[in-house]
Amino acid sequence: MKQLKKIMLVCLSMILMMSFVAIPVQAAVADDTVQPRWDNTAIIELTLTFSEDGIGCASAFIGGQPGTTNIEASVYIYRKSGLFWRYVDESHSSTTAMTGVLNCTFNATQGTEYKAEYTFTVTKSGTDETITKTQYRTYE
Repeated sequence: MKQLKKIMLVCLSMILMMSFVAIPVQAAVADDTVQPRWDNTAIIELTLTFSEDGIGCASAFIGGQPGTTNIEASVYIYRKSGLFWRYVDESHSSTTAMTGVLNCTFNATQGTEYKAEYTFTVTKSGTDETITKTQYRTYE
């Protein structure tokens, strides 16, 4: 009987320990995961890439929730120069569809850090929802 109690105690202890270990793992979220935290917007996907021949491209895909009537998007590109960010280029788009795409290509210099500042306004049922996102990437 003592042996059975000891085995049960060990099993219960292991189950209890495993339940505490599982909680943080389940709550962990990757930095690049889009969380559903908007009312009008379903998804935003951003990329900031560089080609081998020195062309940078900031792109965005944005999808509205059903009932979306307008999407406006803009991106401003900056390069790091010492302690300051210098303006490089910009792009804007607008659509009355439920999805929108934004692209901005620019000349990039190897070894330089770039910043893309995105602003999206998604309209649904007459209500605007504005979202801002920033990406950083170095052209290596």
